Amino acid sequence: MKGMVEELAYSVGQVKQEQRTGAMGTPHVEHSSPAVDPFLVLILDDDEPITETLAYVVADEGYTPQVALQGRRALELMDEAWPALVFTDYMMPQMNGAQFIAALRAMAANYGLAPPPCILMTAAGVRPAQAAEADEILPKPFDLERIHTLLHQYLPPPPAQE
Repeated sequence: MKGMVEELAYSVGQVKQEQRTGAMGTPHVEHSSPAVDPFLVLILDDDEPITETLAYVVADEGYTPQVALQGRRALELMDEAWPALVFTDYMMPQMNGAQFIAALRAMAANYGLAPPPCILMTAAGVRPAQAAEADEILPKPFDLERIHTLLHQYLPPPPAQE
């Protein structure tokens, strides 16, 4: 059984690689847009305790958290499922929050989708974060009650929990 699973995983990986590169090994650009999930909340922060806390609050409110520790990984995740709301840190290595929001908006335009509202979390002060043109700026440290308020402000009520 284990051999069959490994063979299937290899085959799926090979098909995905062929889809990405095309028949002659040249890059293939996917043009289908990702599935929009009205209850998905993307959390981007390089500080794991913050992402864990936010993911817990999001899940506790009945929404689906998705966590990324780097901007590029967050964009990859968005290529698969389009979130309804994004929490992103401002100060991160490789891609800061402002750069991520710009990339997200370009990606949305490319797919013909509305960009999700972006909540920019920052300990750097409000003034530098304002240049990112986020929908909301959330100064750190923040009150978890504010997270609850933002979830309900930007998202529809979650499906009834059983």
